[in-house]
Amino acid sequence: MPSRLSPDLTSPHARSVLVAHASAPVCATLLARLHANPGGGLHALAWLESLSAAPDLLYAQCCGDDTTQLGRSLHPRAPAPRLTLQRYRRIRSGVSDPQRVPGCVVVTRLATRDAAQAQLHASAAFAALQNGAHALRGLIASHLHLSDDGLSLLDYAEWSSADAQRRALQREPERLPLASHPAASVSRYRPRALTLPGTPTQPAHATA
Repeated sequence: MPSRLSPDLTSPHARSVLVAHASAPVCATLLARLHANPGGGLHALAWLESLSAAPDLLYAQCCGDDTTQLGRSLHPRAPAPRLTLQRYRRIRSGVSDPQRVPGCVVVTRLATRDAAQAQLHASAAFAALQNGAHALRGLIASHLHLSDDGLSLLDYAEWSSADAQRRALQREPERLPLASHPAASVSRYRPRALTLPGTPTQPAHATA
């Protein structure tokens, strides 16, 4: 059975999350560095490989609310450009099969006016998932995150494959109101590697 390369997003030890886009070489370097010197309250760091021309994504779970030290560790050394880190906290999760290994992670971002509007979108998204005669085929889990400033809602959705997500979005867009929102940004990734402090970095085995 392939290793799970997506972190446990419902872990009670993950108090906050840092998200950043970076090139594959930068992601590899940072994973190796933070595995060797995990300090800064790192709980888990996932590298998601983009399935398009967009940059890859780093998803870092932090053990505490103060992410300052970890944020410094996530900046690559010169001459690589500095990363733009955005901090989130997970506000809601729905998991259909916690043992299933995701082949694709779909990250949807939606700009919001404030935290109240973001919460309304989050509630509507989960109501839509439950408003059907059947579960969406291929959807493993959906984890909604709210940015610190309340101006961004992020959905980290685990799917069996990218094709499964595309089919669901085409057939039942009303069940996926965030991904189908005209103002949303939707990116698909393949879980590439996961590092957990004190354990070997797990390389990619999953396919999308």
